[in-house]
Amino acid sequence: MSTVFTYESLKTSIKNHAEDQGVNFANNIDTMIRIGEDRVIRELPLSVYQAKGNVTITQGTQATTKPTGALAIHNLYYLLAGERKFIEPRPYSYCLDYAPNTTQAPPKYFAEDYSATEMWLAPAPNLSVTAEAFYLKRPNSIITDINGTWISLNAGDLLLAACMIAGERYNIDMEKMTMWLTDYPLLLASAYTQFEHLLPKNFKDIGSLPSAK
Repeated sequence: MSTVFTYESLKTSIKNHAEDQGVNFANNIDTMIRIGEDRVIRELPLSVYQAKGNVTITQGTQATTKPTGALAIHNLYYLLAGERKFIEPRPYSYCLDYAPNTTQAPPKYFAEDYSATEMWLAPAPNLSVTAEAFYLKRPNSIITDINGTWISLNAGDLLLAACMIAGERYNIDMEKMTMWLTDYPLLLASAYTQFEHLLPKNFKDIGSLPSAK
């Protein structure tokens, strides 16, 4: 059974594992926790965190706002004359290379790494339409739900490892960070097996683990 954490017990565990009781480290623990939570949610994308919402595409405008709280967008499409038109995900650099000018055409690609709140469309859209996105939505953080979240209560050891990767990166302790980077994929693989029933049906083969970095 996984370790269970509340907000205070998670903070204490992070300090103890890092062996750092300093003020500067303590002041940055909330950031480490958020980084750790985002990592776990992205790499353990439980169906309870899947959502869908609208994305406004405006003719001639390549930057468009992501749905509120979106961590990762899986699918984006719009309807044109009753036909579903999918916009495929690509890195921002790819989109810039594909459409280096502002010539308008049906949008073919979107880059969610454009910014924290906006996506980039390529080419520049030649129409205005409301698209629908299926995405991974950020749940409440343990920083807000201090008595515990689904992740901290059911996959606490995985969350701690993710937070410690961020913590040791902050401390520039490569030896300890490497240790946690080694442990994290093993814990993630165990979580895939334990919570397989909560993973989306189209989730990739659990034998293909996300890289630890």
